[in-house]
Amino acid sequence: MSIAPLRHTNQGTKGYDMKSEIDAICEAAEQGDAKAQFILGMMYATGRGVRFDYVQAYVWLSLGASQQYRNAVKERKFVAARMTAAQIAKAREMARTREMVSLAPV
Repeated sequence: MSIAPLRHTNQGTKGYDMKSEIDAICEAAEQGDAKAQFILGMMYATGRGVRFDYVQAYVWLSLGASQQYRNAVKERKFVAARMTAAQIAKAREMARTREMVSLAPV
């Protein structure tokens, strides 16, 4: 699934459906789209459209970074600087588990 049609500039326009946009980003991120993983990570880092959560932000940014998505690498460092060591350890384990699940044969 491509998230290219998603535009944050649609907000405030007639018929704009933020929930549908968030659902599409989540679906693409779950399917391994690095850009969607980055966007979802930033949503968690800022609390935009989802609850604010640095651990989830780090998880999704890590998944994007594992695919060499440069912005995810940079922003993950920014998020990590605001987390405790315990939060980072938890997020790393969650990302590792998620990667293993996505690589498992269906």
